[in-house]
Amino acid sequence: MNTNPDTPAAQQPIPADVLLNGGQTITVKTLKGETVDVKVRLIPVKELGKYLETVGDLANFSGFITGKDESFIDQLDDDALYAIDELGRNINSPRVARLLERTKVTLQEIGQITKTATPSRSL
Repeated sequence: MNTNPDTPAAQQPIPADVLLNGGQTITVKTLKGETVDVKVRLIPVKELGKYLETVGDLANFSGFITGKDESFIDQLDDDALYAIDELGRNINSPRVARLLERTKVTLQEIGQITKTATPSRSL
């Protein structure tokens, strides 16, 4: 993904081919040395919570980001898992950054509301 390091991730455009295809295909190797093509998905906004839950677990994240089951992921070599992880993070970072920025603003707004709210008293 071609990004400008001076532009925040939330403002980086998602490449047109990634948007059009819903992801990007990568060729990786299995433990047997065979090559396979795997599509790394552009995660829909409604699934970003699951993205954040799995992003720290290489095998689970690789399965989630490709839509492949555990038995398929278990057949991939370590370099394949890292390549899937890197591509998945790169193509999804604009959406994730935008979600996190929105969440941060929402939490700040809630903080302001709670600071100005006066507790009610019951008699």
